[in-house]
Amino acid sequence: MEDPSFATSQPYAQTFLDSMAIVKDFWAEPAYADLLIPMQERIHNYVVAGEGTAKEALDGLVRDWTEVFEDEGKL
Repeated sequence: MEDPSFATSQPYAQTFLDSMAIVKDFWAEPAYADLLIPMQERIHNYVVAGEGTAKEALDGLVRDWTEVFEDEGKL
């Protein structure tokens, strides 16, 4: 990406460079694992196990994440 010719090497290269300049590193979020685990459980239960509705899964995820963010002092 630091090669001066990278931006013109492919039709999408400049857009990729522009995107990388503003991307946020979600791995740096200290509560990443605490957010990921309930998402995996809620989505798995709906998609794989066929439990509930999509709305119920997402509403439950909002409750889970709200609790995590409150515990982290971010809400």
